[in-house]
Amino acid sequence: MIRSKLVMQSLATLVLASGSIAAVAADSGWYAGVSLGQTNADVSASGLNSALVSVGATGVVISVDNTDTGWKLFGGYQINKNIGFEAAYVNLGSVTANATYATLAGSPLRSKVDVDGFQLSAVGTLPLNDTFAVFGKVGAFISKSDGTATSSVGSASASANNTDWTYGLGGNWQFNQNIGLRAEWERFQGLGTSKSGDADLYSLGIVYNF
Repeated sequence: MIRSKLVMQSLATLVLASGSIAAVAADSGWYAGVSLGQTNADVSASGLNSALVSVGATGVVISVDNTDTGWKLFGGYQINKNIGFEAAYVNLGSVTANATYATLAGSPLRSKVDVDGFQLSAVGTLPLNDTFAVFGKVGAFISKSDGTATSSVGSASASANNTDWTYGLGGNWQFNQNIGLRAEWERFQGLGTSKSGDADLYSLGIVYNF
């Protein structure tokens, strides 16, 4: 009876240990995922206001919508439990502005800038326990910005390509050996057709460890 009890205790210990191990992703290897969230762009209407005033507009009133849905597809390689590299395609959505004005034909005017690009980052990870880790990242964002402006008298367009800094912080909850949930904040710099805008992306994502 005593021997049988010891065997059962040993089996229970192994089951608990295996459950704990299953919750931990491998210290190294490939991973991929998708994230969805909200973009908040740090933009100003001063450029549009100056452009309208320079061609004779008066009484300019501008409203800006600097939030939109953002998303990304990402993948990376974890060299060890602390260091990895990641690449992503990021779509930051659009920033729109509407302007009304006097003494110039074409009012109202609507402008829109769409931004997307590729992100390359080094990622530093700090595991806090078997299921949760925090991470920081820094790298480059190779962006493309497409802008359009339309009014009652016509339309115009412009585009720009730029490479600038990106960085962020986040946390990862590991459900099992393969599946995790990621919460993340990222900052992207040097955006827009003027290459002077910044944007923050707040997102939640699913990560699959191969």
